[in-house]
Amino acid sequence: IPTPPPPSPPSPPKGDKNARRTMLLSVGAFPFLSILPSLQQTTPPVQGDCTECVGLVDGTLGTCAGYSGGTCSSTFDDRPGYFVAPWEYPGTVLEAVEDLKQEIEALGGTIVTAQDAYIYATFADRSGEVQDDVEVYVSEADASVVLRAASRTNRFGAGGRNARRFELIRTRLGWDQVPILRNRRRKLLLFESPWDDFGPTPPPTSDYRNVDDDLL
Repeated sequence: IPTPPPPSPPSPPKGDKNARRTMLLSVGAFPFLSILPSLQQTTPPVQGDCTECVGLVDGTLGTCAGYSGGTCSSTFDDRPGYFVAPWEYPGTVLEAVEDLKQEIEALGGTIVTAQDAYIYATFADRSGEVQDDVEVYVSEADASVVLRAASRTNRFGAGGRNARRFELIRTRLGWDQVPILRNRRRKLLLFESPWDDFGPTPPPTSDYRNVDDDLL
């Protein structure tokens, strides 16, 4: 009598096959999916006196050094795609600060610091994770408001969100922009573009902090 063949091993449950297929698709076939979470991680800003730091230094805010276009806006960065003009405000500094705080909070912002004429706020996405850091300083000497906002999300992908938010705040308040005369040189002749420049820069060896006051 011939010996019967050994029984076949049981097939894995259908759910296991589906789980394995899902894992292979997400990691093996599409490896870029595994790095998406890291691309979406946010990095809190550095506070201090560096050019891209958060904080008020001698009445000035940071630039957008190190940020790609559309992720940062600053009154202290002349480059096209980054520059945001200062605003004129009516009334007193205290009144302007209160108006700004109300508008920031009305648009979903969280006031982190409100010290004298300086406001530092954050804006979060729907999940509650902070996306943008926003700074506003109301200058009594110049009767103007200077601004800076930068995206935390790996410094890309903001799509001009900060500039649009600033413009929305300004129009809701009914304030005017301060006219700024800049030596803009258009690369596309009739149209402004991110490739424009603003004329020659000072020589790198010049140190205007040591210029004699009598020469100014």
